[in-house]
Order: sequence, then C-alpha cells, then structure tokens
Amino acid sequence: THLLDLIPSYEHLYANYSTQTKRNLKRSLGYSLTISQNIQPQEIIDLFRLNRGKEYKHPPAYYKLLNKLMLACVNKNFGQCWGVYIGEKKLCAGAFFVGSNKRVVFLFSGVNKQGYDTHAMTFLINRFIEENAQQNLTLDFEGSSDTDLARFYKGFGSKEAHFMQIRKNELPGPVKWIKEMQSELGGGIPSK
Repeated sequence: THLLDLIPSYEHLYANYSTQTKRNLKRSLGYSLTISQNIQPQEIIDLFRLNRGKEYKHPPAYYKLLNKLMLACVNKNFGQCWGVYIGEKKLCAGAFFVGSNKRVVFLFSGVNKQGYDTHAMTFLINRFIEENAQQNLTLDFEGSSDTDLARFYKGFGSKEAHFMQIRKNELPGPVKWIKEMQSELGGGIPSK
C-alpha cells in the first residue's frame, strides 16, 4: 500500500509532490473544476461501471452490494463520497474514502474520459490532502499491482508500505497436495 502522513502543513506536503503531480495539478486548475464532498455512492459506482468497469464485467449484484456497503459507511459517518464536476455540474471523477482509527483509506473511485483529460482525480486528492493537512491522520491509498497507479499515488509524496501475507492450507490431504503442486508450478498443472 502507499501511505501519506497528513500531520505536516499543506505547504510541506505539497513540496513533496512529484514534478509530474504538480504539473497535472496546475493543468487541472485551468479547467472549471469544482468539488462536492457530499455526492451519492451510486454516482461514483456509475462512473466506474461505465468507464474502467467495462474491463471487469462485474454482475449488477456486485454494484448493488457495493452501493449498500458504501451507503452504510456514509450513514455511520465512516465514509465520505467526493466528486469533481466540470462546467455545468457534469460529474467527471469521484472517490470514496472510509476512515477509522486515524487512518483514511482511498477505497474506490471512478473517472470518465473528461476526468482523465482534466486531471480531475489529481485535483480531488490534492483538495482532500489540503483540507485534512495538520491532522493526526494517515491517508492510505491502498495497494496496487498496477505500476502506473502506484506511480500516481507516490506522486503525492506517499511512501510504499509492505505487509506480510500468510497462507494456510487446511484442505484434505490429496486436494492439499494438488494445490501445493499448482502453486509450485506457477498456478496451474500443465496438460498432457
């Protein structure tokens, strides 16, 4: 995962942004972008589903459950839904943050082509950092095996944090051995 300590001043945090992030933020300021800190979870879900979500082909039930979970977090004051609008209130990016125990997790987002073109997500995350600077909080960008996404998160001055993982296999003997063999062979047993 990538973590950013928000205790320092915004000026200090901004000074640690990468050159590319600063450049993208400056570009975003050239558009008529505005932020709402109180949009509906379904709006972010729809942004994702109609854009990047096309790659994943999740069933409708997946998005319905996601909406329920996000709404429950918002209603219990654990979650926040932020949106970026361009021009006449056209939503182009949105993010869902969930927080507890002095940690806020950037858990889910959606962006359309206009949002990418205007660097709306950079604009949104910068505003979140600006509004939460000098608080005893850590912004957790969540992990990503996508190198471009990891680079985007690091651009805000976040630091990579690694977590150990333990796997325990309690399957019956023969099934356990097959699973172990699959793991040793890189995930699959070759066919004849």
